[in-house]
Amino acid sequence: MGFSIVTYLKHEDDFWCKMGKFFAYRKYAKEMGGWQFYTKDKSVWFVSFLDGEIIGFNAIIHEKTHSYFDNFYVLPEFRGKGLSTPLFNMRLNYAISLKREIRVITDNPIQIKRYTDNNFIHYGMRGKYHKFKLYANKNSISQQHQ
Repeated sequence: MGFSIVTYLKHEDDFWCKMGKFFAYRKYAKEMGGWQFYTKDKSVWFVSFLDGEIIGFNAIIHEKTHSYFDNFYVLPEFRGKGLSTPLFNMRLNYAISLKREIRVITDNPIQIKRYTDNNFIHYGMRGKYHKFKLYANKNSISQQHQ
C-alpha cells in the first residue's frame, strides 16, 4: 500500500470512521496542549496514510475573509522522518490555488521555521503563539512546491 495522502472536501466517504478517534479521545487533546481537534462545514482535510493507517493530518478552515491552517498532527512515532513535508506541501499548494489570504497560529518551533521558510509573514503574537499569514497568489509559490 505504501504512503498516500487523501483529501476530504466535505467530510465525505469514510472521514468520520477514519478520523473519529482523533476528535473523541482526550489523549490527543492532551498531547496538543489541551487543544481539541475540530472541524467546520467548509473545512478541507488532508490525511496521510501509511499502509492504510493514519499517520498524520492537517486542515484548512475557510472563514469569510481568509483561510486558516489548523489541526496539524503527526503521530509521535512518525515525527522527524520527513513525512509531514508532503502533507504540509499538499495543503499549502491547495490553499495557494484558492488565491485567498492564509493565516496560521502556532507555538511549535518546527512549524514556525516551516512557515518562515515558505514566505509566511510573521505579523504578531497571541500570548505564546506566533501569528503568520501569506497572501496566496502565483508569486507566493516557491520552487520547492512546483
